[in-house]
Amino acid sequence: MGERVDGKSLALKKKLFIVAISIAVILAIIVIALRITVFGEPRIVVEFDSVSREVRQGDTFEISLSVTNEGGSAYGLRIQLQMPQGFVESVTGTNSREITHGGIFYWGDGTGQVFVVTVSSSVVPDHYTITVAVSADNAPTQVFDLEVSVLPSS
Repeated sequence: MGERVDGKSLALKKKLFIVAISIAVILAIIVIALRITVFGEPRIVVEFDSVSREVRQGDTFEISLSVTNEGGSAYGLRIQLQMPQGFVESVTGTNSREITHGGIFYWGDGTGQVFVVTVSSSVVPDHYTITVAVSADNAPTQVFDLEVSVLPSS
């Protein structure tokens, strides 16, 4: 009978050993995946959700964008808006604005931004360029030039 208990004990020890090895392998895979995601190069993707391409003097329009990370952590995220004179951003009351964000830290993490812009009635009808730059401390700056046509007020 004592031999039987030892057999059960040995089988139990083998099962526990297999479970421990399996857990160690799973943890190693998780750590490797996190290193790729957390410590790899960030890949910042910018999508413009809405931008009015034609506006009238005195009109207000929105520039809406989404910034998503599809790589390693991106630290010190910045979104910068620069517009010609006569275009006024609603929060600053000027033709520029900079948004800072701590970062987007994992694959799929992101943020959105909406800039509300008013075109002064004194802006001459013509084609204008609005520049949006998105950068992070550890990622290159991406610059987007948005063309907007200002039409005479109706």
